[in-house]
Amino acid sequence: MKITTNITNTICDLERFADERDVRQFCSTYQLDGFELLPYGENTLGVVPPDLLVGIHLAFDNCWVDFWHGNEAGVFSEYDNWETAKQVLGEDQDAMIKRYKAQLDFAEHMNAAYVVFHATDISTTETLTYKFDHSDRAVVDTCLALINAILADGDYSFYFLVENLWWAGFNLKDASLTAYLMDGIQYAKKGIMLDTGHLMHTNLEITSQAEGLAYINAVLDAHGSLCQYIKGIHLQQSLTGNYVKSLIANPPTITGTYVERMMQVYPYVFKMDEHEPFTVKGVKALIDRLSPEFLTYEFITRSREEHENYLNSQIEALALENGNIP
Repeated sequence: MKITTNITNTICDLERFADERDVRQFCSTYQLDGFELLPYGENTLGVVPPDLLVGIHLAFDNCWVDFWHGNEAGVFSEYDNWETAKQVLGEDQDAMIKRYKAQLDFAEHMNAAYVVFHATDISTTETLTYKFDHSDRAVVDTCLALINAILADGDYSFYFLVENLWWAGFNLKDASLTAYLMDGIQYAKKGIMLDTGHLMHTNLEITSQAEGLAYINAVLDAHGSLCQYIKGIHLQQSLTGNYVKSLIANPPTITGTYVERMMQVYPYVFKMDEHEPFTVKGVKALIDRLSPEFLTYEFITRSREEHENYLNSQIEALALENGNIP
């Protein structure tokens, strides 16, 4: 099992490290095999040496299904006009496919062991109301069209892992839909990146880490042999059910252009999905149950100090559960 933590190629993440030597020392200190990188803008690594790049999280479009199908009403509802939508998503389906293929080619060039894809669709309004315009099946069907298009004719060596979210699309709430998704991907090295925190978000009644862990295990029980597809884990938790329930009951009003509305939504999303260490007893047993090939300590942090504190908490909890002195 390769163990990583998450990083982006943005200045706010990369400036935490002095140089390549500092990056290597960081990985050594926290017993990491490297990083899962989420590139923004150009596909660059910054100070991260290529041999420490284990996985790549593909860039993702939040709201794209209506654009893919040419549904003008849906496009205008989110983006205001075709011009803005094309600025965000590309000129058409072919442009979207080309953009994703470029990311896959970069991952192959960098010898990444896996890539991660978000199989979801979420508008700015839906983010705050949880009233989704598309069914899970409709989003998954559209994702399959895109996934198979970007993987076609590609001689890739990495795993293609689909990550669960809590919005419309792939969310692990329905084992039959999980099976449908896995069966529909026309690629041999396919699988699931289980995000533990995202799965907890599908049950707003969870109020403790222990309840969250029990819920995750129950979902896995319902999936049975489908768990074999879980090749990676994004390990994190955030207990935000009560916050989300209050938000849904009184959704804030967002106004302005698409970009302005997106900027207003981001703070709410970060409060929904905090990405903190998952430290309750039983998490190590969960990892052992799944025996994933990849384990990512995926946190949202505001500084290197906070990131290191989170890593220390997570590693200590797993070591204590394993009977080791951290």
